[in-house]
Amino acid sequence: MWLFLNRDRQKTSYFNLPSNFHATHKRLKYSSLVALSCLTVYACVLLVKARMEDFLLQARSSAQDKFESDPLLLEPFLVKAYWNLTEYNLLPDLAELRWPRTEYSNVPAGSLDSDGTVIPRPAAFEPVFSKGQRALFTRLLSLFADVMSTSGLGDKFILNAGTLHGSLRHHDFIPYDEDVDVCVDKEVLPKIITLFQEYKPEYVFRYGKRLSKFYTRRIPTQLEAVDSEYSRNTSKYPWLYPALDICYYTKNDTHVHEILADGQVRTWARSVFFPLLFRPFGFRWYPTPFNSIRYLRTLVAQGPNCIRVEWDHVTESERKRSSIPCKVLGNRYAFVERSKANRPLVSSRFPGKLVNNLVVSRERLVVWNKNEVSLTVVHELYLPVHPDLASLDTYDYSRNNINELLI
Repeated sequence: MWLFLNRDRQKTSYFNLPSNFHATHKRLKYSSLVALSCLTVYACVLLVKARMEDFLLQARSSAQDKFESDPLLLEPFLVKAYWNLTEYNLLPDLAELRWPRTEYSNVPAGSLDSDGTVIPRPAAFEPVFSKGQRALFTRLLSLFADVMSTSGLGDKFILNAGTLHGSLRHHDFIPYDEDVDVCVDKEVLPKIITLFQEYKPEYVFRYGKRLSKFYTRRIPTQLEAVDSEYSRNTSKYPWLYPALDICYYTKNDTHVHEILADGQVRTWARSVFFPLLFRPFGFRWYPTPFNSIRYLRTLVAQGPNCIRVEWDHVTESERKRSSIPCKVLGNRYAFVERSKANRPLVSSRFPGKLVNNLVVSRERLVVWNKNEVSLTVVHELYLPVHPDLASLDTYDYSRNNINELLI
């Protein structure tokens, strides 16, 4: 009896609820069903997206594996007298690669303020070139290469010193470098001097016994305060800046000798120097020694530190030497990271010893994030190089990675 009455009360109290309760209840129930449906659809979308990402990752990995197993043709990388008559046009288009943002000095190096005083330059390891000066250095080097390569002298010069170092370490200028260096075969120097006479008065080729300079005519007075693509007087010497520094080498049947500006001579076996190989420098390919790192190690002592040398190339005067661990600069400037690739190197004309003395190196231009936890790959290239270069440590050019040597 009590149970019956209690049920009756429950039934009565249920039906005595507010009139809008049932509508609210139905809306809540409908909303729950909609939410559940949305969650289900969202979960399905995530699942499909994950599977698509897995598929694309596998496809990219498969494509990369296939690419890394594709043969690399040696011929385009071999420097010849006339570049336009060879496979030079088969080299990768460097302008299509991704590049890091370029930093510039706010004012042209060596420029004067309103009272005629030289404006102080940035601190060590800060960019020295203004935008106009960097563009001018690029133009001078490009014009020099064009004249040489269209005159049958394309295999008579190399990138040298800091410029070669920049190609190895950054695929471009060293970000805080002050000049551009090339070295030419002294045997053809008279012809080079004659060729560049045609470019007067816009350009000047100034011959020196140990070092020549190539630069533009002096900046017009009205443009002195502007970042213009002209060379200017920045030292007590008669030549101008920016200028290409051009040193000389001689060769015999067994060795190559470079005559330095201070009169010293550096010597390499011909097998270190020849045959010349193209390497990237900015948007163009330029000739470099066959074993570039051994060449550099003989020219300048290498180590874990990046160096600003004692000689100021802008004012042509001495200054204090500065150094910093290269790895410290790795989260500001992009460096080249190397590994030996599994791609075979092939050649239709040089299938024997030359191919056997080279390996394919994957060169990735990388920059670390600020906390050095992860790195960004800016671009990558596959190049035929001497094994010494393929195993080179990213930040210490006195070291080779043993694991790479064993691959």
